[in-house]
Amino acid sequence: MTASPTKTLSTSSSYSESSTLSSLSVAVIGAGAAGLAAARELLSEGHRVAVFEQGNRIGGIWVYEESVEDDLLGMNPLRKRLHSSMYAGLRTNLPREVMGYLDFPFDTQFSGAPSKNTSSVSVDSRRFCSHQEVLLYLEAFAEKFDLNRWIRFSTSVVKVDPIVGSSCSSDDDTTTSLSWPCWRVSTSSSSNSTAGSLLVEEEFDAVLVCNGHYSEPRVPRFPGFDIFPGLQTHSHNYRRPEEFIGKKVVLVGAAFSGMDIAQEIYDGGATAVYLSAREWEDPTTGEAPDGSGSGAQAPAIQRVRNIEKLGADGSVFFEGGLKIENVDVIMYATGYVYRFPFLEGSKEAKRIVDVDDNRVGPLYKHVVPPKFSPTLAFIGLPWKVVPFPQFQLQSRWIARCLSGKVKLPNSEEMLLEVENYYKWMEEENLPKRYTHRAAGELQKSYNLWLSHACGDGDLPEWRHELYMATGKARRANSLAFRDTPMEEFAEEALKAAAEEAAALRRVTAEV
Repeated sequence: MTASPTKTLSTSSSYSESSTLSSLSVAVIGAGAAGLAAARELLSEGHRVAVFEQGNRIGGIWVYEESVEDDLLGMNPLRKRLHSSMYAGLRTNLPREVMGYLDFPFDTQFSGAPSKNTSSVSVDSRRFCSHQEVLLYLEAFAEKFDLNRWIRFSTSVVKVDPIVGSSCSSDDDTTTSLSWPCWRVSTSSSSNSTAGSLLVEEEFDAVLVCNGHYSEPRVPRFPGFDIFPGLQTHSHNYRRPEEFIGKKVVLVGAAFSGMDIAQEIYDGGATAVYLSAREWEDPTTGEAPDGSGSGAQAPAIQRVRNIEKLGADGSVFFEGGLKIENVDVIMYATGYVYRFPFLEGSKEAKRIVDVDDNRVGPLYKHVVPPKFSPTLAFIGLPWKVVPFPQFQLQSRWIARCLSGKVKLPNSEEMLLEVENYYKWMEEENLPKRYTHRAAGELQKSYNLWLSHACGDGDLPEWRHELYMATGKARRANSLAFRDTPMEEFAEEALKAAAEEAAALRRVTAEV
């Protein structure tokens, strides 16, 4: 595997301590982990922020909902949509230390919100904690940096349009004028008691898209899909294992969520669980996926090849000739698709970005469409990453682009880098759907590039070391790695993390 374009291509943004900086009005779409990071970084750069959140609280996908959609496969565009894909028993698959934002520790010493708000007190000190604990961390982050005041809850962004012929300008305190497009944002508030509430239109200098990408199920349609008599569902609508007691289940998808859910429903009383995957080898490394070592799934969870077809009698046929009869349930843990409904109605939508087999493009550094840079940005598209700190780095970069501290290459240079990245993927035989996959060393080099582009220094090495050590721990024992002391795999990294957290808390206490 050759080096990532992140390391080899020459185009880059440049940082400068400009004496004339811009303060722009910025709309942030979503108040999940990405939106909160974006709001915090924008405010730190002196921008004026409005965060639009369709729900009634912060947290995005980390807000658990017991209910499920009325279309369990998520294929009906008119279905009742739910944003969260969280299930009741979910625990993180990363250590909490590495999950936290760069300057707000999320270690085992985290005690909740900094105020005496009893609803935000830590509930789970385990290193691989519950989803409830992550939500409390996000609430504490928002409280610490006074972000809630900028959030408009129960407000959906319906449409985002570039204003043709416009250019954004800084606030009244400066004379800076910028030849960047500005944006018309149309919203609808569910808190408005008026039936069919009217759209509210506002103009902003910039828009940061932080709407997440774990809500729109990706479902393969195998031959026989429409005649299979059993239940077919997507993991987006999985909540608890009890509904699978006594059932024979085929679970499609061998990523973390598929493996975890397979184990949970087997432990919960399913008669048999078959874990099916398109490939049992990672095309980017040549290695088997995490969990395939000595600590792989329990023997009763049988690994099988990709589905070939489904039968009208409840049989499932697999590549290689295997046939399993009387299957009760097929659950697709096959991931999600990127979707930006507020751009779909725009006359300019086709000129902004296109989504093709989960490639959102063209985007420079997975964030900005060159023709509309830097006033339109997408935060949080890369996957197979440690998300929260990367959200913060991406947001910081864009915030400094907007303030004038960071200068981007021209649109032609950015497009050339995007094209070279696509060519590199072809040379490596990577499928298009892997465009925003940034695991391992790709993640490390990308985060380092962002940090340097922001004018900051190198990132703490312990974060990458702990991330990589977690993969080793999971391969050693996928059934119990969450409850195995990580000191065995990353003792020095954990010490460094603890020292950094203590230093950050001392600084906070002195302020």
